Amino acid sequence: MYKFVNIAYLCIAFFLGICFIQNFDGFQVLKHLSGIFVSFDRYSNAYGLYHKNALGNISLCLLLLSFYISVYKKYILNHPKSIIDHIRNLYNVIIFTMLLASGSRSSLTGFLAFLLLYFCMSIVTGIKNKKIKYSTYFIIASSIIFIYIFPNDLFNIFLEISNRGLNFTRNLPVLFESGRCLVGIGLINPGLFGNGTLWSSTFYVDNYYLYVLMSTGVIGAIIVLLIFILLFISIIKINKVNRNIRNCVMCIFIVDLYVGLFETSVINALFPSCFIYLVIILYSIQCSNIQDVKEISKVNVSMINEKEKRINKYCNTYI
Repeated sequence: MYKFVNIAYLCIAFFLGICFIQNFDGFQVLKHLSGIFVSFDRYSNAYGLYHKNALGNISLCLLLLSFYISVYKKYILNHPKSIIDHIRNLYNVIIFTMLLASGSRSSLTGFLAFLLLYFCMSIVTGIKNKKIKYSTYFIIASSIIFIYIFPNDLFNIFLEISNRGLNFTRNLPVLFESGRCLVGIGLINPGLFGNGTLWSSTFYVDNYYLYVLMSTGVIGAIIVLLIFILLFISIIKINKVNRNIRNCVMCIFIVDLYVGLFETSVINALFPSCFIYLVIILYSIQCSNIQDVKEISKVNVSMINEKEKRINKYCNTYI
């Protein structure tokens, strides 16, 4: 896995490096930081990619891969920081400026959410007292719910300035009127919803979960939801490898789902990040399962050896 993540990081870093050189803008985004969350007037530069959100998504992916590499080297390989690590950190600063320049609020807030989640999980997992640990979980969960539920006006303003509300008000009526709520209108390219090629007036689907509902219906949405729940539970059970790796993988999974609220990026061939995340998650789960099997095998072997010792002792005593 470490080699895969390293190769993925180098490939994406090389690609973004070429994009950065060819479309260098003199770090203009640093002059427009105050308007980074403004709707249509904010500064953005796609650096040659087909869309600014694509740049934000791939930049976010690279930063998360770099974080995973650092955690793996520190807690699994026990390697001290080298010159390559410092070079990678300096390069990540450039990638972060590209993330800012993309103007992708979903990717930027996703990166900030990743850092906050990892920090909180590191604190919580370090607490040995279960009562204190569960109390901390409750406080964090309550704070998140309060932030998202109490300031309803802020959430409505965000939907208004980002046009995300039209995803639901324009698309859901089409699904209901089609009479195909259970199976959806068909698994199609999400871009077709906004270019006027469908039989009805649909709007761009900038939400992966709405896209799943529209294309596969209620049945498909339930299946996808169950898959995500199973993955979440499996990640929680990753205890045998390293808790820091588990926290990192969990944060990657949560951030991937979070970005899916604003982009159809969770499972989409247009976003290489989704395949990279999926490989990391599945491999980590598989490694944990293999480790469990090895430990169970060790227990079984020790039990067999203990029985053999008892039999030999009995035979030596009475025969």
